[in-house]
Amino acid sequence: MLSGKNFNLRHLHAYIEVCDGGSITKASVAVNLSQPAVTHAISKLELGLDSVLFFRSSKGMLPSDHGFIFLKRVKKALDILAEGINLAIKSSKNGRFDGIITNITTTQLKTLIAIGNQGSYAMAAGANGTSQPSLLRTAKELEHILGFSLYTKRSRGTGLTTAAQHVRRAAKLMFRELDKGIEEILSAKGIHNGRLMIGSLPLSRSRILPDAIDLLLNEFPEAKIGVVDGPYDDLLTGLRFGDLDIIIGAMRDPNPSNDIKQIKLFEDHLGVFSHPDFYGTLSKSSFEILQQKTWIVPKVGTPTRTYFDQFFQNKGMTSPEKLIETSSLILLRGLLKSKDRLAVLSSSQAKEEARLGTMKEHSINLQDRPRSIGFSILKDWQPTTIQKRFMEIIYKKTSVIK
Repeated sequence: MLSGKNFNLRHLHAYIEVCDGGSITKASVAVNLSQPAVTHAISKLELGLDSVLFFRSSKGMLPSDHGFIFLKRVKKALDILAEGINLAIKSSKNGRFDGIITNITTTQLKTLIAIGNQGSYAMAAGANGTSQPSLLRTAKELEHILGFSLYTKRSRGTGLTTAAQHVRRAAKLMFRELDKGIEEILSAKGIHNGRLMIGSLPLSRSRILPDAIDLLLNEFPEAKIGVVDGPYDDLLTGLRFGDLDIIIGAMRDPNPSNDIKQIKLFEDHLGVFSHPDFYGTLSKSSFEILQQKTWIVPKVGTPTRTYFDQFFQNKGMTSPEKLIETSSLILLRGLLKSKDRLAVLSSSQAKEEARLGTMKEHSINLQDRPRSIGFSILKDWQPTTIQKRFMEIIYKKTSVIK
């Protein structure tokens, strides 16, 4: 199956030049390829995409509708790579940029990504399906083209330099952008089988995502949807490196990175919950009694945990010592069966649980500020048809929560 990693980067440069100049002749001069080579490059792209990308006439070559769709993504993809290399050069205080992007190959970038992912040459070679000597040769070729160090020895294997991480991130984002170009051409043909990768924080898992995914699949049953749970920092890295398209959940203040855009959907408060058959009542309990209870809370560093700790600190008390740390609603639900434990949860998240009678809320004001729940996306993100429709569904679903 064709993917962004299958394209010849020099062919993509030639494609842009033909689109902009309307001529094979002009493009061959611009990319330093023969006219037959440029003609072959265009034919190979059209064959791979199963689309006519140009209207050909005596006056030149004009991109078709599919050609313009692909052109937009190719330009953005190569701009991402160029920006990443620029950042890498600044980081390394070495290297050169003049024309080097046209000398870089897809194989070299896939090699860099594999070494970064696997942490050793041997494992990277296995992941890429090549021999270790071949992978080493390709890795050194890229290092020579860029003019700065990419690899560093570690106690266990091989790592990437800071400069190399800039290039790796740019390469992954570039490949994802090219994937979206393929998906959009298919969508234009009525084939909606594109990818949507969602980073899911606790609130979204139970309250927002299930219905939204169902609605999306009703419209696009062939869409490929993936949902990744995990700590916020891991999800943020996935978003910034192109492994995720969007994160849904509690927004961060301040904004975690200058390349991230956060979009508010609604505000939420925290509540104290227990099993419906919890022993006793807490509405008039003293803080000392609350401090002695066993609490189920997220790990340190999460917004919910910060508010929980501040609740006691504001009373001049330390946080409870009996803590079970988890963000898993399934595990939390099971732990509450003990009937003498308490949990701090988003009120919106636990609303359905309370309705079903699996939990009950206690009248304890945690004195938390409203938390903003929303999307996190890359600032320059341009969604595909499926991704855009998913956001529209989420907006509609969360409008009733506001």
